[in-house]
Amino acid sequence: MICFQKSAAEICAKAFENFFGSLAPPLLATFITLFAFCTIIAFGHYALETLDFFGAGKSFKEAFVYVYCLSLFLGAIATPYILCEICDVIVCLMLIINTSAVALSQKDVL
Repeated sequence: MICFQKSAAEICAKAFENFFGSLAPPLLATFITLFAFCTIIAFGHYALETLDFFGAGKSFKEAFVYVYCLSLFLGAIATPYILCEICDVIVCLMLIINTSAVALSQKDVL
């Protein structure tokens, strides 16, 4: 079985190659780049909306944007292991924040 012998990236690249032929490498690179860029924008927007919900001031949100942009550069040079560990911590923090938001807005929901 091909699924157990190759990584997901190799399977995806082969599927693109079978369908698009010689255009596969640049198309796949473009799609991956667009996906990464959109994910970065969406996460930043989501974080700013969460800060807005909790009543953060303009200066705090501006500071967050600077820290967020700095983290993008650090993420580009970090090892995958460190990135996975950081992502685990961030997801845990998002869980705490989202649970708090739901608890605070309980009267609005019910």
